[in-house]
Amino acid sequence: MKAYLVCVFFYSALPAYAAVETKRLRKSVSVPKPLNGNGSIRRKAAEQNVDYIKVGKEDDYFMKYRVLKNSYKTDSPTNFPTEAADDSTDKPCGMNDADREEGIRRVIELVSPQSSDEDSAQAKALAWIISEDGLFLCPDSPNIIQRYAVATIAYATDYENWNDSGNILSSENECEWEGTVVDSFKINCNRQNVVTNLDIDENNAGGFLPAEIGLLTGLSVINMDDNQIGGSIPPSIGDLSRLRVLDLDSNRLTGVLPTELFLLPLETLDLNTNSLEGTIPSEVGNLNSVTFVQLNENAFTGTLPSELENLVNLDIFTFNENEITGTLPEGLCDIVEQEKLVATCDKNFECSCCTCV
Repeated sequence: MKAYLVCVFFYSALPAYAAVETKRLRKSVSVPKPLNGNGSIRRKAAEQNVDYIKVGKEDDYFMKYRVLKNSYKTDSPTNFPTEAADDSTDKPCGMNDADREEGIRRVIELVSPQSSDEDSAQAKALAWIISEDGLFLCPDSPNIIQRYAVATIAYATDYENWNDSGNILSSENECEWEGTVVDSFKINCNRQNVVTNLDIDENNAGGFLPAEIGLLTGLSVINMDDNQIGGSIPPSIGDLSRLRVLDLDSNRLTGVLPTELFLLPLETLDLNTNSLEGTIPSEVGNLNSVTFVQLNENAFTGTLPSELENLVNLDIFTFNENEITGTLPEGLCDIVEQEKLVATCDKNFECSCCTCV
């Protein structure tokens, strides 16, 4: 009888003991704070079964924690309460939809503040990345910034009105986006899948050039001539440190030339037949690799800077049909052949070595 009572007491007390022991075990599994005082990630995080995703600069991280269920795994069934399964581990990116969206927003807003402006091209591109893109990127996907930048350019230039938008904004990698007609639209990339060429020629592209074009830092060629693109050339163009060709002629560009443009290793600068204005800045003399410059048929004013004489590799320079006054810097006559040096010669501008039209 006594043995029976002892057994009944033991098994009736077991659930209470289990609850206390479970609480103690859970307290013993602690998750450390992810960042040290200086903003660096603690090395212990990975060693203590904590997952993290870096999505920003060193002092801005989106952290997601998950304590592995192995902490509670036993060899045989027990009466201990079991931890509920973490559904997020079975989803793409290893997180739920809300966390994925928040993570992507934080990544994009770091490089593109306008993405939070409702109805902007940037906001549309961000919404597409989050909700419509069949590629379903994660906050730490290596091409998320690049894909967002190209998508922003598509929205900013009214891709729905292009003559040939091909497979743009499809689930294919952005390096495979191209038109159905040869030379109408194409994205070229290198072996590392970094965008190097942006070709949208004679395709009825409109709208404007967004600042996010400066996020495509691998670009070496921009061909977007013979379109309807308006607005100004964004100063962020100066972030394209590999850009060799900028071909934007025959559009509706306005405003002045950003000085950042003349920090680039340009070989071709083709901006004729637009509505650009202001003076040609002295910084143009920094383009010591340029061979081809067309600025004709704009609204440039003032005199030509003497720094043009620094363009020792210049082969073609056209600047006719502007409001330029004064004379041609003498050194240019020794650099460019007369038939390739085209100007509007009148009472306001004199040139003895130009082809006057």
